[in-house]
Amino acid sequence: MAKKKCDICGAEVGRLSQRTLRDGLVCSDCMGKLGEKFANPWTDSFSVEQISKAIAGEIELIPPQVFQCSNGVLIIDSSNRVMYMSMLLGIKTDEISMDSVVGYTYVEDDKKYGVGHIVGTAAVGGVLFGGVGAIIGSVIGLNPKRKITHIDVEITYETGGICELFHAKIYKGKPIKAGGYDYNSYLDMAKSLMGQLDLLIKKTSLSTDEQENVPVQMVSNADEIRKYKELLDEGIITQDEFMIKKKELLGVSEPIVHEKKSEDKQAE
Repeated sequence: MAKKKCDICGAEVGRLSQRTLRDGLVCSDCMGKLGEKFANPWTDSFSVEQISKAIAGEIELIPPQVFQCSNGVLIIDSSNRVMYMSMLLGIKTDEISMDSVVGYTYVEDDKKYGVGHIVGTAAVGGVLFGGVGAIIGSVIGLNPKRKITHIDVEITYETGGICELFHAKIYKGKPIKAGGYDYNSYLDMAKSLMGQLDLLIKKTSLSTDEQENVPVQMVSNADEIRKYKELLDEGIITQDEFMIKKKELLGVSEPIVHEKKSEDKQAE
């Protein structure tokens, strides 16, 4: 049987010296050129083109983040902005776009903390509640003698206009004592996962805000002008005061000559 070849350098690769990519194979020598940070086995997050460009220094790839869960291994691929669960026998769940994530919830048994929300079109979640620090702070403040049988991070994402839940089951098993070594280890993993979600959700939110900043600002300014017009109609402010505020909201640099003054000038 002919040996397979590396899709980057063309060298023949044996079974132990090959790594699987999204659309091909790469040899360990080529992967080694990217440094030790790419030592984990989840290289199938990247394409042949991405690896080639990274080796050439044209782009910078971020290694996938790996979170060991009781229901598999959660992979968060920041370079392609997707996440999925890898399970036994190479089975993996469908990829979920990080841009569709709208929040997360930290769960201990039947208690939930930091439920995410959607504000307008901007995605926010734990960020709305002060991020992972605020959530964990509220959890640590609970009864330190409680026993926990499962720890879960429920990730809410939108697909086809419907919100779905993706479960990253950090721990599920016999009762463990809150504050103990095992509990703190699982809590640290949950904190790390939620911290990463905070970053990705914030990037999505900022990107959305940048795209929609101008129209949203214009709508807000129009509403403000209407409010000042009502004050003018009620006689609370003068015409000049209204025009000055209108000019500020519209960002007009030249003085606005209102209709009354224009009429006065014509009368002269």
